Amino acid sequence: SALLRARTVSFGRHNRHRREPPESRAVTSAGRMVSSLFRSDKSGNPAYILVEKATSDVLREPDWGVNVDMCDLVNSNFHRYGKDTVKALRLKLQKKTKPQCQYLALVALEMCMKNCGVMFHAKAIEKACLDETTKCAAARGGDARVKQKSLALIQEWALQLTLPQY
Repeated sequence: SALLRARTVSFGRHNRHRREPPESRAVTSAGRMVSSLFRSDKSGNPAYILVEKATSDVLREPDWGVNVDMCDLVNSNFHRYGKDTVKALRLKLQKKTKPQCQYLALVALEMCMKNCGVMFHAKAIEKACLDETTKCAAARGGDARVKQKSLALIQEWALQLTLPQY
């Protein structure tokens, strides 16, 4: 029939022909379309890319240029990149096995909190980024540099943040 098409599937040296009804082809293409809508792959998102660069394992000290680029990205279009930046930084703070990565994430978060404004502050609070900072400070046996930075940031934010709703 004209509705059925043959597809060749290779098994070693031999080729087998298999016929699929058109309904199953439609289901698989619809499934691919739905999975592409809800995929968690953030590799093309500029916010995730910059957070990954700013918290790279190979860095020993913060890359201030990348951190400035991150702040510029958030300030250029907050509604598009602000939430993603906060989420990416929170995920980096949650990685307890990589204290260097946590420290660099704290430095990047500090820079964003200082340079991206009240909307970023509210989003960081809403997305539990400040809670993760508290967990870094309270972690037993954690890296001393991460604890010290976390405590300094918590103290600074307690004095500086003036959000009436929090």
